[in-house]
Amino acid sequence: MDGGIYQRSRAISATGPAALLGAARDRPRGFWAHGESWVAHAAPVAGAVAWADEGDRRFTVAGEAAAELFGRLDGGGVARVYGGFSFSAKGDRTVSLPASILHLPEVELRHRRGVSTLMARGDSRAEADEAWNRWADAIVHRVERRRAPGMGPVPSQPVGTLTEADGGSLEAASGAWARGVEAVLGRIAAGEVEKVVLARALDFRPGCLLDPVELALALWRGNSRSHVFFFQPGNGTALVGASPEILAEVQGRTIRATAVAGSAPSPASAAGRRRFAARLLESAKDRAEHDFVTRHIEGVLTDLGCRVRPTGSPAVLDLGAIQHLETEVTAEVPPGATALELLAALHPTPAVCGYPRDPARAILREAETFDREWYGGPVGWLASDGDARFVPALRSAMWKGDSWRLCAGAGIVAGSDPEREWEETELKFRPMLHAMAQAQCAGRHPGAAGE
Repeated sequence: MDGGIYQRSRAISATGPAALLGAARDRPRGFWAHGESWVAHAAPVAGAVAWADEGDRRFTVAGEAAAELFGRLDGGGVARVYGGFSFSAKGDRTVSLPASILHLPEVELRHRRGVSTLMARGDSRAEADEAWNRWADAIVHRVERRRAPGMGPVPSQPVGTLTEADGGSLEAASGAWARGVEAVLGRIAAGEVEKVVLARALDFRPGCLLDPVELALALWRGNSRSHVFFFQPGNGTALVGASPEILAEVQGRTIRATAVAGSAPSPASAAGRRRFAARLLESAKDRAEHDFVTRHIEGVLTDLGCRVRPTGSPAVLDLGAIQHLETEVTAEVPPGATALELLAALHPTPAVCGYPRDPARAILREAETFDREWYGGPVGWLASDGDARFVPALRSAMWKGDSWRLCAGAGIVAGSDPEREWEETELKFRPMLHAMAQAQCAGRHPGAAGE
């Protein structure tokens, strides 16, 4: 499309996201959800890509390309581009995704407050109408896959081979982790840095079918309080995850971000959850780790000319398998500031990198033996009216051909214990591994109930 971009949007009978995602099996596609609100999209008609040598300009490149796309809209209506950005400006190793990708899809299926809306695009009004009818027909003739009755309990671990990313044994990995944490604690004691978020990576080779759409939907069912994302820019590569926090949500002239740091288990019993939540609120170590993130967000927004509203004390965010301290930060955005400019300034926060940012980032380049690629980078959407929502790609897994890489991190501060931080990463891996097991079961027992 080199000319105008036309849109047609209207309500459609209630259906689930799998109907559209399944109809677009051979096309680039994506899914974004929080609670009961979600959007599925597919088949980009235009987009923007920044490669590794443009990594340090990836936010600028994306913003300029999005503005050009939005300038071609004809016929009114708000459009969105979907995608994300790598964690670092440049990867030191072979990577599977560019530094940034934003797609303007041909079709979107949005669901909010019980209403489903289908939007389609074309390079003329007639083509937009034809695309809407074609996708509506494809959705109506598909059925939602549900877990079949009587298929038995879902195992806690998926079927396949799970190894540390470096290929070593669990004992060797645990020892290397402990040495890495101790080395960071030495840098903290020397006054070089106050916090570093070290990450681990697991490689999983499935022993039976693991469809990325089934995985995203299973993750959403089990983690509805998180921000669930699935982005498949092409065949053979996809990113799936469930982030607990918002990096930047812009609505009009207001920006909202959530500081999420400090962790504790969330047992099955209500009494156990309350006990761990109380300990979390009283933990000086966890409060310090959390405060780094809150101060960073407030400081960055203030430096950009935003009027930051006073924040209260942190609350406990219970995500089922794990609990965190959470503080919401809101601010008034000054005229002229764009969502991607705010995003570029906020990323990476101390929740995914460390504090202060530059020395923490330098330590990560030395300490981590794998390239994070998009793990910890911003993923989400940007709208033509300036609104946006981006979250850091956390609790995530990247699919590359016949294997998956899972990543999880832990914030190292003064007082951190290597064994407890290892256990924290294990907790963070658990929801993705359970969702993988559910997705494999769904693949073996697809069910046949439709919505």
